[in-house]
Amino acid sequence: MLFDMLQRAFTTVELIFAVSVAGLMLVGLLTAVTFNVKTATLNKVKLGAIAVLNKEIEQIRAMKYKDIGIISQNPAGTLEASGNYEFNKINYTVIRNVAWVDSDKDGIGVNDTDSNPDDFKQVKITVTWNVRNTEFSVDSLTYVYGY
Repeated sequence: MLFDMLQRAFTTVELIFAVSVAGLMLVGLLTAVTFNVKTATLNKVKLGAIAVLNKEIEQIRAMKYKDIGIISQNPAGTLEASGNYEFNKINYTVIRNVAWVDSDKDGIGVNDTDSNPDDFKQVKITVTWNVRNTEFSVDSLTYVYGY
């Protein structure tokens, strides 16, 4: 009879231990799943930003050289300085910068061999977005030559 009571008590201790171990394993599993879902969501949103960025770059590359510039800035053109996109229910802000570049192939500044120091344009596009009150961004630079 004493042996039965000890065996029953031992079974209760085993049950408490097993439930504790299972609970710890469940917490670890839920943490891993939550991390993976957050990472997948952030990656999906970043891919959306990259798609918006690529669209902007391709649209600018398809423009006439004289039109590549920011309205009321130097170089002047038909682009707005910023804009907004909604893609996959996420709001993205696009910031455009265009600058003249003097190529060192024909000399720089006063040593420039041609009469135009503005040899080509550098276009920088930055796409920003917010997720859970944190701002993220991606950007890209491209150079456009006039023909």
